[in-house]
Amino acid sequence: VDALGGEMAKNIDKTYIQMKMLNTGKGPAVRALRAQADKELYSKEMRKTVENQENLTLRQTMIDEILVENGKVVGVRTATHQE
Repeated sequence: VDALGGEMAKNIDKTYIQMKMLNTGKGPAVRALRAQADKELYSKEMRKTVENQENLTLRQTMIDEILVENGKVVGVRTATHQE
């Protein structure tokens, strides 16, 4: 959720249809804000954000395998055997 400096939250702010505060009858520790976004507009805004992000290459393909070394994800292997 915090990837790219919180862009998911920023895009919800741009594209929400409605927002509702949950658990208003309870204490502040359990209250939460729920937002419903315009699905198409959110997708367009997020794509624009990702496409304009520095040092990030956007690719669309099928992933066959997630590559893990020492318990950390280090890459992926695609259906065409690219890494």
